[in-house]
Amino acid sequence: MNVGIVGAGIGGSGASFFLKSYVPQAKITVFEKENKIGGRIKGVKIDNHYIELGGSFYHSSNEIIAKLIDSFKLPTFEYNLPTFGIWNGSEFILKSHTRTFITALRMLKAFKRDVFRLQRFVSKSKKKIAQLYHLSSKPYSSLNEIVAEAHLSEWLAMSTRELLEREGFGEKFLSNLIYPAIHYIYNQGLEVNGFAGIATLLASDGSPIRSIQGGNYKLLELLLKQADADVRVENEVLSISKDSGKYVVGLNGHSPETLTFDIVIISTPLETSSMKLEIDNEVPKPRPFQKGTVSIVKGLATPEIWGVKSPSDLPSLIMTTENALENLISMEILIDQSPEIKYYNLFSKSPLSKAELNQLFVRVDSFTHKEWTHAYPILRPLEELPPIVLSENLYYVNAVESLASSMESSLISAKNIAMMISSNHSNH
Repeated sequence: MNVGIVGAGIGGSGASFFLKSYVPQAKITVFEKENKIGGRIKGVKIDNHYIELGGSFYHSSNEIIAKLIDSFKLPTFEYNLPTFGIWNGSEFILKSHTRTFITALRMLKAFKRDVFRLQRFVSKSKKKIAQLYHLSSKPYSSLNEIVAEAHLSEWLAMSTRELLEREGFGEKFLSNLIYPAIHYIYNQGLEVNGFAGIATLLASDGSPIRSIQGGNYKLLELLLKQADADVRVENEVLSISKDSGKYVVGLNGHSPETLTFDIVIISTPLETSSMKLEIDNEVPKPRPFQKGTVSIVKGLATPEIWGVKSPSDLPSLIMTTENALENLISMEILIDQSPEIKYYNLFSKSPLSKAELNQLFVRVDSFTHKEWTHAYPILRPLEELPPIVLSENLYYVNAVESLASSMESSLISAKNIAMMISSNHSNH
């Protein structure tokens, strides 16, 4: 079995690993148009610190990625943000405390009964999400089939606002707590589909959030190595066409060529690719994507604009309500090296201007940023998800991003596709 995989991000690397696990005789070639693997898992080294610019962390409840990291014995660290604050443009409407009990009292004062309602809802939602893992022992030919069997179709068809309002949550809770959390993760709001919104809510439940020491890309390296994949960087796939039951892949690399495969797995958003598909079925319609910019600043924040006297008084993570700030979405202290030297991660709708940096910081020692023009799909409610089977023996990992966009969701999709291929191979 000769398999071509387009994209060496988390989905493509995961597909390689799982496919080799299920079909050991598979010969796998992975094409990556950039000069290194990773896709949207990307980082930068500043001083002696490796800092993620995309695909920054995973939640401890993400079973697939957590098990892979454990199996490879990769050292991790807890993504620790001791305190958070929610800024409405003029003041912090909520600030957490390093003591959980005090944070709980502040939450009760701000949101009253919705705090208890949240505890019950999170507990119930965790059980529903867990069904996705129980179902992952067998392959599914469509995402809608998986969602329906897990009894999550309603979450997908409703907006997060509609879903939570139906559960009895009030507007103050939605606008001042749930919106900032979704805005922080996706640069979107309460209009995202219920599945994406609830997944964000569960990721904010206080359980450990972790990253791999030295960079999350290390997992991808090991997945590809374990798959014995032939990884070809700086090889952009320009076309995929069918000929006599096989797929002809046209490349634009150091030496342009065409190669033939029995099976092809696409693991890059079609919206970000100039790849031409000549297949039997209709190509999925392009999805609108959200953009965003991640900026890393070494320096010292201006405390006065946040209404505090010292940079040390700022919360570790600042999230914002709707329209609180024109461009900035969030600011977090990644590394608190000393009272005078800190490393900040800022997420904004567009690149920060020099004037914005001068307003936000008393001092900037170093600055780097990454503009993501296609960070995530705009996660609207949907009745029908994009197909994962584009044509016979042609699969699409990134269809899952219309449900939710994360490292874990990509691995769930990659594993499912690998099981489908294994099942089809066994039946022949």
